[in-house]
Amino acid sequence: MPRTYHHDPRSKTYLHHSEETIDKALTDISNGMSYRAASKKYQIHYSVLYRHHKNPHLKKQGGQTCLNDAEERLIVQHIISCAEWGYPMDHLDLRIIIKNYLDSRGKIISKFKNNLPGRDFVTPEAINTYFDHLEKELEGVPTCNIVNFDETNLSDDPGKKKIIAKRGCRYPERIMNSSKSSTSVMFAAFADGNVLPPYIVYKAQNIYESWTIGGVKGARYNKSLSGWFDHITFGDWVKKIAIPALKDLPGKKFLIGDNLSSHFLEETVTLCQQRLAPSMVFCTMLFLLEVDDADDAETADPDT
Repeated sequence: MPRTYHHDPRSKTYLHHSEETIDKALTDISNGMSYRAASKKYQIHYSVLYRHHKNPHLKKQGGQTCLNDAEERLIVQHIISCAEWGYPMDHLDLRIIIKNYLDSRGKIISKFKNNLPGRDFVTPEAINTYFDHLEKELEGVPTCNIVNFDETNLSDDPGKKKIIAKRGCRYPERIMNSSKSSTSVMFAAFADGNVLPPYIVYKAQNIYESWTIGGVKGARYNKSLSGWFDHITFGDWVKKIAIPALKDLPGKKFLIGDNLSSHFLEETVTLCQQRLAPSMVFCTMLFLLEVDDADDAETADPDT
């Protein structure tokens, strides 16, 4: 949708008729009235009535939105939920959420580069407001209810490096062991020192049992084509590790992490809404979870 629409005075001006008037005219046409008679009665051009009668689902005039009304309402609903929880998403988060949404449904928008919408300006005031709010929210919260998570990527890709070689050497060789493999690990710990099990993501299409033997107790394993966390692996981490660790704690729980937009997808927000209390706050760099005892009793087994 356009941010601020300004009508071009040089462009064609269309007459705008109310939907109620058009519906009445279409009803008369369906009952046997001619297009020209209905046009004269309701002061609507007969070609407009013809198009509406033959195709009830007409597109809007001018440029079309990349998402339909239902998709826009779905995304807006989750943005509003995050804002109501106290931490509105920034523009980069919104762009990545839309990209993940389109990718998950196999839709390709040609005007978006790799399905990623164009960027917009984010003011420092918005960031400062976030931290001001975070400081107030952390007041009175015990350290055992604060969790910080971060992911790191391990790679043995040697990359490119400048070397010293004989003058005139066209193809210098550098012999070393490398496989260009990539593995990501999610670490999370409570502020009181307790550590959550790690979550390992391999760069592969399949997970082999030998990769999980001898690992840390309680660790989870997954895979992605890039070896990095994406919205699928992060959603699984929230479901299998974060929610089980936080759901039994009384009061507010803070899950603080880096500002990676791949962490946010509408399925992840919905998962937290279903598994945790309705008063939960889910935001870009912070997840504020508040679970009542009654909600804990109704929470399903996280491994199911």
